[in-house]
Amino acid sequence: RPPVVRVPRQAPGLPGALAPGGFVEAPNAYLASPTAILVEVGAPVFDGGDAVVNFEVQWDTRPDFAGGPGGEPLGRAVVPAADWRCADCVTQFDADDGVFTFTGKNDDGRALEAGAKFYVTFPDDGIAYLFTVRSGDLYATAIDGAASQIFVEPGHARAASYGSAANGNHQFAGELRVVGARYRIEGLAEGQRYHVRVASENAAKGMGSFVDTLPSSLLVRGLAAAPGAVTATPASAHSVRVAWQPATVPGGSVSGYVVERMTKQAVPSALGSLYGHAEVQKVMTYTSVDVPNRWTNATGGTFTLAFGDVDEPLPGTVAATQGRQYLRTSVDLTPHLGRRDAIKVCAAADACQTLTVAENRVFNSTHLYVDQVYTGATAIGATLYHRDTTIPLAWDASAADVEGALDALASLGDVRVSRVFDDDSSADPVNAAATDPAPNAGRVNGYVWAVTFLTDVGDLPPLVANAFGLRLSSAMDDNRGASAPYLQVVEQYKGVVPHNHTNVTVAGDATEVTMPSLTTGAEYGFRVTALTDQGAGAASRVAAGVPAEEPSELRTLVKLSRHTQDLLRVQYAQDADANGDAVTAYVVESSQSAAFPNGSTLAQEYAVDHTVQRVETDAHTRPFTAGAQFSLSVGDFEGSWVLFDEAETKWWGRGRDAPNRTLVNADHGGSVVTRSRPAPGLDERLDLSKYFARGDYLRVGGQAFSVCVESDLVAHNVTGGGKQALSYPTEALKTDSTVDTYYYAAYGPKTLPLCRADDPWTPAYYDGGPRGDDLRQAPLYKLDTSLSGAVGPAIGDAALAPRRGNRGGDAAIDWRVYGLKRGDYIRVGHPRTGETFRVSTDPAKEFSDTTVPLARADDAMLEAGLTAQALRHAAYEVQEVRIYCDAMQPALGAGFPEHCNLTAGSVSASGFRLKFGDETTAATEAGGEPGCMVWDDDAAAIEAELETLVGIDDVEVTRMEMKKEYGDDYWGVRYLVTFVGDLVRGDVPELAVVSLGRDGCHDAEAEDASYVFGTNATGRVQTLQTSTVPVWRAQTTAPLPWDAEADDVKYALEALQQVCTVDVERVIETGSNGYAWYVTFTAELESRDDTRFMFSPLLGLGANEDGLEAAIQPTVTVTPVAEKLVPAPSGGGPTYVRVAARNDFGVGAYRTTSPVGLTPQTQKPDPPALVRAEVVSPTELLVEWVGPENDGGAPVTSFEVEYDPAPTFDSGAQGHAAGSVRVFASDRRGVADVQSVTVAETTGERYLGGFFALSFDGQDTQALPYDASAAAVEAALEALCTVDDVTVTRTMRCSPAPDAATDCVDPQGYTWLVTFDAVQYPGDQHTRYASPYQAVAGHKLSVDGVNLLSCATKEGLGNDPLGTDCQRAAGNVSAVATLTGSRQEVQTFICDANGGRAGGAQNSDSFSLQVRGDYTQTLYLRKPSKLTFPDTFAFRDVGEGTGLALHRGPVGESDRTRLLGKDGEEVYAQVSLEEAIEAVAGDVTLTCDECPLTARFDGANVTWLPCSGQNVTVEFGSARGDVPPI
Repeated sequence: RPPVVRVPRQAPGLPGALAPGGFVEAPNAYLASPTAILVEVGAPVFDGGDAVVNFEVQWDTRPDFAGGPGGEPLGRAVVPAADWRCADCVTQFDADDGVFTFTGKNDDGRALEAGAKFYVTFPDDGIAYLFTVRSGDLYATAIDGAASQIFVEPGHARAASYGSAANGNHQFAGELRVVGARYRIEGLAEGQRYHVRVASENAAKGMGSFVDTLPSSLLVRGLAAAPGAVTATPASAHSVRVAWQPATVPGGSVSGYVVERMTKQAVPSALGSLYGHAEVQKVMTYTSVDVPNRWTNATGGTFTLAFGDVDEPLPGTVAATQGRQYLRTSVDLTPHLGRRDAIKVCAAADACQTLTVAENRVFNSTHLYVDQVYTGATAIGATLYHRDTTIPLAWDASAADVEGALDALASLGDVRVSRVFDDDSSADPVNAAATDPAPNAGRVNGYVWAVTFLTDVGDLPPLVANAFGLRLSSAMDDNRGASAPYLQVVEQYKGVVPHNHTNVTVAGDATEVTMPSLTTGAEYGFRVTALTDQGAGAASRVAAGVPAEEPSELRTLVKLSRHTQDLLRVQYAQDADANGDAVTAYVVESSQSAAFPNGSTLAQEYAVDHTVQRVETDAHTRPFTAGAQFSLSVGDFEGSWVLFDEAETKWWGRGRDAPNRTLVNADHGGSVVTRSRPAPGLDERLDLSKYFARGDYLRVGGQAFSVCVESDLVAHNVTGGGKQALSYPTEALKTDSTVDTYYYAAYGPKTLPLCRADDPWTPAYYDGGPRGDDLRQAPLYKLDTSLSGAVGPAIGDAALAPRRGNRGGDAAIDWRVYGLKRGDYIRVGHPRTGETFRVSTDPAKEFSDTTVPLARADDAMLEAGLTAQALRHAAYEVQEVRIYCDAMQPALGAGFPEHCNLTAGSVSASGFRLKFGDETTAATEAGGEPGCMVWDDDAAAIEAELETLVGIDDVEVTRMEMKKEYGDDYWGVRYLVTFVGDLVRGDVPELAVVSLGRDGCHDAEAEDASYVFGTNATGRVQTLQTSTVPVWRAQTTAPLPWDAEADDVKYALEALQQVCTVDVERVIETGSNGYAWYVTFTAELESRDDTRFMFSPLLGLGANEDGLEAAIQPTVTVTPVAEKLVPAPSGGGPTYVRVAARNDFGVGAYRTTSPVGLTPQTQKPDPPALVRAEVVSPTELLVEWVGPENDGGAPVTSFEVEYDPAPTFDSGAQGHAAGSVRVFASDRRGVADVQSVTVAETTGERYLGGFFALSFDGQDTQALPYDASAAAVEAALEALCTVDDVTVTRTMRCSPAPDAATDCVDPQGYTWLVTFDAVQYPGDQHTRYASPYQAVAGHKLSVDGVNLLSCATKEGLGNDPLGTDCQRAAGNVSAVATLTGSRQEVQTFICDANGGRAGGAQNSDSFSLQVRGDYTQTLYLRKPSKLTFPDTFAFRDVGEGTGLALHRGPVGESDRTRLLGKDGEEVYAQVSLEEAIEAVAGDVTLTCDECPLTARFDGANVTWLPCSGQNVTVEFGSARGDVPPI
C-alpha cells in the first residue's frame, strides 16, 4: 500500500449562481445599462480537486460564440474567482464541530452569509479546501474580534482539525477567500442581442467546460429616445393638436405614448424649469452624523436601489404559516432578492403583510427567513411581491452605471445621475487610533450620487437603498467595534407638479392626439414620452400651444356719428378678446341694408394701431379715496438719450446744482471711451463703471454703442488709459494663442469698452469721419430708461439686487431715488427683447435699497422670477481656476523655484476634477479615472470636459501660464472659465478643484519619486467677474389724480421724451364710476437709426394702479381706440355699419353700431383748436387759434370770437357775450415765430469750444459743436418730432483786425436765428401755463451750453488730449454764455417771519403774496408732525422747524395735518409756495439756496422754507415780458 494517496486533479466543473444558499444552477446575467451586461458567477459544485482561481466570461452575438474575426468569441474576460478577505486571519479549525476561528472584522458577517463558499489553505498539506457557510439560526457567522467564528456545512474534504489542542496547537495563519465574482461587460451595441457563457479555471488543470448564463442571451437596449419634432397647434377654441415623430428604440418597440399637458409657472424652479420642479435625490455612502468610534465609510462591496411600492410580483408562490418567521418558497428566489429587501406576502388581494428579508438567518432555495413574525392567515399559495430593484452596484459606481441601472427599472422613467466624491482630507484612517472620532464626524466623506427624475413628476417617494453588500476597508474596520457601511438617501429638491398638469396615454403607433378641455387663449406646454416594456423613456422638449379660434365680438359699444354729407364716423375700442391668436386687424362693414348682403356691402380692414388710446379709471363702488392716483408708462423701454450724469441727478429736485458733467475722449478707430482729465480744481469726474453696466447703451459723438458684455479679455484697439491688465501686475498676458502678448480694454472708472449697439459681444469702433478726427472732451449720453444693473441674478430669482454698473457692493443704489415705485414696469436684460416685470405691489415683499421684488406684468400682486430670456443679456460670469505650487511654502524650501516646477502632464499625466454645484466632471480619463483632467492640459480639453456636465451648456476657457517672469508668485497654470451658455448665464456656483492627484486621479509622485505633484500642488478658484444684468424702466408719468384734468394727462405724457405730442379729451363714459381720457398721439418720434433698434413709436400705454384707492375695487385700464370714416351715399336712406376683429383663424362676430345706421349730411364744423389769448396792451387781447380738424363737409367761411368778463359768456344783452368779432377765413393770416440762440465766450481773452444742445417743446437734439453751421442746426431741429420745418441762419461774433486775411480772426461766439415755418402747434411758441405737469416753461426753444468750453489757446478748442487748457462752462460761468432771444422774468424776495434780518416786531405766522395783481391764498407757517431734519440747520427766532414746503410734493392737501389758524380757525397743511404762486401767475420755478435741503416728510425728501430770512428766487415760466414785483 502506498504511504500517501492523493486525489487525482481535474478541470473544475460548471460554475454556478452567485447567490449563496440557492440551487447550484448557472451564472446569472442582467441588463446593466443600454451598453452593458452584469454577469454574476458562483463556485462550481466540484472544483476539480484544486482551488478555482479564475472565471472566464465570453460573449458574442452568435450562439456558437464564433462571431470574432477569426471565428473566436466576440469578447472574453478573465475574472478573479474569489475575494480575499485576509491573508492570515484564520487561526483555528475544529473538524468535529465544523467551526473556524478567525480574527473577524465588522463586515465579514455579511460576506460570510449562509450558503457562501470560501477557500482556506491549510499549512500541513498546502491544500486549499472549499467550504460552505452553514445554514441555520444557530450557525450564523459570529463576529467577536479575535474569537470570531464561522460554522461550515459537512461534506467538505478536510478531515482533520488544525490549530487546536486536538492536533498539537499547530500555528495556523491561513488566508480566507470568499468565492464568487461580478463582471460588467461594457461597450456593447445598443439594440443587439448578446449570448453569454462562463467557465471555471483552477491552477492544476486549467479551464473547465462553459455553461450558458441564465438567461443565455440578453437584448442590450435602453430607454426609448425622446419623440422628435413635437408640435402643438390650435385645433379649436378649447383643444390643441399635439403631433410628434415616432421615438426610436434600438432593438425594441414602443407600446404607447404619454402626452402631458401643463401651464407655465411665474417663478422658474431652482433648475430653471417653468413647468414644475424636477425631484432631485441624493444617494450617499457616508453620514455627517458624529458617531464616535464608528467608521461609516463604504470602501468596497455593492449596494442596490429600489423605487416605488412593494408591488412587483416574484416568480412562484410561498407558503406562509401564521406565527412563523419564515416562508417556504416554491422556486429559488435567491437570484431575485437580497437580504434586507422589503417583501409583501398576500394570502389574498386584500390580505397582505409587508416583511423584511432577514440579515443573518436562513435564505436558501426553499426557505426565506424574515425579521418579523407573519401574522396573516396561513396560506399555501400566497403571492410574494418586492420593490423594483436595481442590479448590485459597486460601492464607487460611476454616474453612468447608476443611471443605467435606474433606467432599467420599469417603475421609473428617465433619470439623470451625477457623482461627486466629498472628502475630509484631514482624516487619516490608516494612522488613526481606535478611540479617534470618525473622520467624517460632522463632515463629509464618501461618494454622492445626485439623481434627477426627468419624466416622473411631483413629490416622489425616496429611493430605497440597501447597503447590505457594502464593505469597509481593512484600515477602517480593523476590530474597531460594530461599525457598518452607511448608505443614505436624502431629498435635495422636492418635486413639484407643473401647474394644471394632466396626461393621456395613446397607442404605440399614434403620432398625434388632440388635447381637449383647454381654456381659450391660455398657453399650455405639452411633452411626449414613449413607453416600452422598460417603462417610460426620455421626454421630449416642451412644445407650447394655445387653443384658439376667431376673435370674440367687441366688448364695448361701437359709436356711429355723422361726419360730412358723404361720410360717417365710426369709433370702436380695439378690445375684442383675441381667443388665443393675436388680433391683427378690424373689419368695418357698411351697407344700406341691415342684412349686409354680399355684393352690396363695403368691407374695409384696418390694422391694429395705438394712435388713440382710452385711459379709464373706474370702481365697483365709489367714493375714491382722497389722494387716489395712478400713473401711465410708455411701453417702449428703449428710452431717450440724455447726458448720463444729468440722468443721475434729475431726481434731486429743483433748485439743486447738478454736478459738473463728465466729458470723454474717443480715438478714431478706437473701441473704448476714456474719461477726459478735468481742469484742476474746476471740474469733477464720475466713475464711469458706476453708471454704465455691461450691456448698457451709450452714445458719444452722435454714434451709439453698447458696453461690452464680454469679459475684459477681448481684443480691442486700445490706447492710453484703456490698456490695462485684469488683476495682474503687468499689462501683458501670455496665452496659448499665436499672439503671445496682447492688450485688452479695461472696464473701470476711466474707460468703457465699446461694442456694437445691436451686439454687445462684438467690439465696435468710433468713426472720426473722412479725416479720422479723434473726439476730445465730448459729452456722454445714456438711455434715460436705464436703471444700470442688478448684481448676481440667477434663474428663478424673484427679486433684483440693484447696483450701479458692475462695481459690486460699494456701488449699491436705491432705485427708488430715481422714482421707481411699486407697480412700475421694468424690463430685465435687453430693452427690446428682455423680460418684462412689474415691481411687486404685495406689501409682504420687501422693496428697499437692496431688494426690488418682481411680479408678473399682468398682475403686480403675483410673484414672478427671472428666466433665461432675461439672463441671455447678462454679463458673463468669469472664474479663474489655478493649479500651482507655491514656492514660498517653508516645507518646500523658500526661494528654491525648482521645488515648485510641477511635473508636466506630458511627462506624467497628473489629474484633477472640477466640481460645479452638485456635479463633478466624469467623462475624460486623460488624467486618471473618469472625470480626471490633466492638470496642465490645453484650454479646449478643459472646456470640452466642463460641457459634459448637465448644468453647463457652453463655456469658453482660456489657458495661461503662471511664472515669476509674468509677475506671478506661483508656478503653474490658470484657466479663465467664462460662462456663456443659456443655462449658465447670471450667477452660477463657483467651481471647485477636487481630486487633485487623488481619488482616482493620477499623481506623478506615485509613478516616480523624482516627480513633483501631489504633495505640492494646490488648486484654487476665484470669481473674477460677477454677473450683472441691465435693467430698464418704462418712462413713467408723475402720479395723476384719479380725476385728473385733460391738460394734466396731456402734459404729464408730453413730459416723457418718448411721447412727442398728444391731445387729450376727458369724458365720463355711460355706467362708469370714474373718468375716461382719450389720448390721441398727434406726432410720432423720429426713427432712431443710430441705435440700430427696431423702434415702434406708438406702443400701448401701461397703467400703474398702485395708489388708486376707492371703496370697492378701483381699476385703471388702457384700451386702444380707432376712429374711421365710412363712405355713405347722401340719398337712399341710412347706411348701416358693423365692426369685427380678425386674427389668423378668421373674422369674429360682428358688433353693430349705436345707432345701427345713419343718413349722412353736412355738419357744423368742429370747434377751433389751440385757442389761446394773451394780454398785449392795457386795452387789447391777442387771440390765436387753429382751424377745426373737421369742417363738416363745407369750407369754413368765418370764425366768431367772443369775449366777456364772465367765464359763462352771458354778461351782454339778453345773456349773450359782452362782445364778439367775426373774422373771415380769408382774412386769417399766420405769423411764424422767430427765436434766436447765442453762444459766446465773454471775456474776450479766451476761445470758445465744446458742444451745446437745443431743446424744443421737450425734445432734445444731439450734441452740436460750438460752431455748428446753420444747416447742421436746422437738420438737428427738424430731426425732432415736435418740428416739421424751420429756417436757420447763422451770424458770427467777431473781433476783426485790419491787417488780417479774414474779417474774423477771433470768433468769440455765434448766433442762430430760427424761424418756425411748420410745427405741430403753430403760432407763438411761448408756453402757456395750463397744468403743473408742464415740463417746458417760457419759450419752447432752449439751449443747454453746460458742455461748452472756454479755452486758453485757439489751437486747443477742446482738442487738447489732457484737456487742461480748457474750462467747461460750469467751471467758469463768467467765461461762457448761452441765451435765447426771449428771457423770462426772475425775481427774488426775502421771507422773514420776524420782519427783517435784524429783527423786527412783525412776528407773523402767516402771509400771502400779490403777483400780477392777484393774491395767493393765505399760507401758514407750521411744522407737520411727520417732518424731520437730519442735517443741522440754524433756525432764526421762529420755532424750530416751522415753515412751509417750497415745492409741490408730499406735504400738501393729501397729507392733512390739523393746524390752528391765525385767528383760531381750523386750517390744514396747505399747498406749497410754488403751487400757491402758480394758481395766480402760471408756471414758476422756485429756488432757495439757504433752505434745508435734506428735510424729510413721512420718508420723502422735501425742500423746506422756514421763513427766517431766506432768499426765495422766482423764475416765471409762462408770464410774458416784464412782471410787476411780487
